[in-house]
Amino acid sequence: MTAPRSTDILILAPRGRDAELAQSVLARGGLTARHVDARDLLATLDEGVGAAVVTREALDEVRRPLTTWLAAQPPWSDFPLIVLASVRPGAPLDVRGLGNVTLLERPLAA
Repeated sequence: MTAPRSTDILILAPRGRDAELAQSVLARGGLTARHVDARDLLATLDEGVGAAVVTREALDEVRRPLTTWLAAQPPWSDFPLIVLASVRPGAPLDVRGLGNVTLLERPLAA
């Protein structure tokens, strides 16, 4: 495995083909992305990456450590976090404490 670069994008999507599809779409745009699991997310973030894509299901699993990691960033940092979620009436997505979040509703079109 090669060391991450500050332009790499991490993908945390443990179900189905979400990670594979996101990686493919980003590669078509000339972006380097790689799939990580919840255990490796924070360690890989500490090594330095440009952004992260997380599914709603995965966010539920890593919310606490991710929020702590984001809070520890320098004041000038604005780490981009993209959350892929199916928005359901009556089930709002709480993104408090997650900083610079972009919410993309599923299903997505490339």
